[in-house]
Amino acid sequence: MRSKAYLLAATLAAILLSSAPALADKHEYTTMPPEQIEKIIRLERQAYASVMKKLRELENGPMDKASSEYKAKHEALLNEAVERKVELDSMREALAEQQRAYGSGN
Repeated sequence: MRSKAYLLAATLAAILLSSAPALADKHEYTTMPPEQIEKIIRLERQAYASVMKKLRELENGPMDKASSEYKAKHEALLNEAVERKVELDSMREALAEQQRAYGSGN
C-alpha cells in the first residue's frame, strides 16, 4: 500500500516537473499520422507494462526492503515507469490532436 502511494506521488511529481519535455515530445508526435502514433503507443504500452511488472516483482520479492541495493533498483524502475507514463500521456494527447485534425480535413 505504501509503495502504491509512493508511486502515485512520484508519478505526479514527475509529470509536473517534466511538462516542458513532454510538450516538446507532443509536438514531435503531432507531425506523424495517427496510424503511426497508434503503433508507437502500442509499443510504449508494452514497455511500460514490462517495467511495472518488474517493479511489482521487486516489491513482492524476497529482497530486503531496507537494503541499499533494493532502494536503488526500486528508484531506477520507478523513474523509468514515470518516464514511460509521461511519454504515453504525451503520445495520447498528440494522437487526439491528430485525429481531430485528420477528421476535420475530410
